[in-house]
Amino acid sequence: MHLKQITLPILIFWSLLTVFSSFLSPEIAQAQLCDSCGPAPTLCCGNCKVSECIVLYCASRYCGCRARSACEMAQNSCNGCTDPVPTPPPPPPPPPPPSCSISFNPVTLEVGEIGTLNVAINQESNGTISQVLFSVSPPVLSFVTANPDTSRPFTMNIKGEAIGTGNVTATATISGPGGTVPCSDTKTISIEKPDPWFQVIGDLVSGGNIRSSIPIGCLTTPTCSPNLLIPGNDPNSGLAVYRGSLTTGSGSLSTDNWRTDTVQAVSKYNYTYFEKTKPSSVSPPDLPSTVSSELFSLGTYAQEHNGYYWYKKTGNLLISSPQNIPANRKVVVIVDGDLAISSTINLADINTSFILFIVKGTLTVNIATPGSTYELEGLYISDSNFRNESTIKMDVRGSIITNNNVTLLGDILAGNASAPAESFTQSPELLLNFPSHMLSQKRLIQREIML
Repeated sequence: MHLKQITLPILIFWSLLTVFSSFLSPEIAQAQLCDSCGPAPTLCCGNCKVSECIVLYCASRYCGCRARSACEMAQNSCNGCTDPVPTPPPPPPPPPPPSCSISFNPVTLEVGEIGTLNVAINQESNGTISQVLFSVSPPVLSFVTANPDTSRPFTMNIKGEAIGTGNVTATATISGPGGTVPCSDTKTISIEKPDPWFQVIGDLVSGGNIRSSIPIGCLTTPTCSPNLLIPGNDPNSGLAVYRGSLTTGSGSLSTDNWRTDTVQAVSKYNYTYFEKTKPSSVSPPDLPSTVSSELFSLGTYAQEHNGYYWYKKTGNLLISSPQNIPANRKVVVIVDGDLAISSTINLADINTSFILFIVKGTLTVNIATPGSTYELEGLYISDSNFRNESTIKMDVRGSIITNNNVTLLGDILAGNASAPAESFTQSPELLLNFPSHMLSQKRLIQREIML
């Protein structure tokens, strides 16, 4: 009993001490809370929770936290107390890639003609187009201006070089912060054959229209003269006489532009007229239907009269072998029908050699093998039509005279761009060698009738 009375007051004292401790100063309370966390490294508050670590300000002997900022900066785990690791900001997104879209106009050209491709920029995003490069396959055309084009507006001049079609691609290059990329457009370009045309060195006389479609390609070819009439030995060009219209395509009549659209009435020299003026004593044997040898340079089938060798064919005649008339030989051939010529006819000496064809029907020329300089030389008179169907360039020295139509069907395809399919050169020497008894006045007219 005595002992129990002594113990009770001690227990009551301890309890009161415990209750009293709750009313200690804040610094003591914080120290006790830090003591409950236990020792810890410099930047951590022992096993304290992060929130407790932030709230408390502990003395150095209790905890390493010096301030709220120190706790927030902690990046290590200490006895289970882990401070959050700051998340780095995301990297900036890459710049968007550039993009573009272009197109250009398709064109159709003739061989030798120059055209322009104009590039349209349909889209240009996140960059700038710096150039446009052009290519073609197959190479039916050439690029005339600088390639690639590096200045706006982007264009390209092209020239037709060969008949056909080619795929032309224009490729633009666009650059920006996001890189460099191309964009392109492809079009099919057609290169067409120029129309065939003819040219005359000397005078041109027609009872109707005159048409020679000089192509635009001739204007861009240094070796091509874009005139219908051009000078020969005379520095002046000839005279165009016609009744109707005169058409020269992309070219001109001549440098002198001498013309008249009135044709005076003249005597009509036809087959009947020449047949009657033939010397009555001249009656040569009939020629074979085909001349397949150099017959007109020989005496066979010929009758000589006053220095001229006369030949006659009743019906149609075909000359299939080259004819070369030697110097000092003059030949007259009368054909009572149609005349077809498929080989060259040449004169050894333009001053002393001579050949004259007088044809009642149509005169057709279809020569496949070219001559050394001219395909035909001489004077050719037809009561009906003259037709050239040759597939080579036809060069004629002399005169073609008809009482009807002249039809020139020669076609040298792509070559039409830079040269005429038919070229006629007047020769005064031949007119001077014309049989004097057949004309009271030597005034032959070269007549080209183009309908």
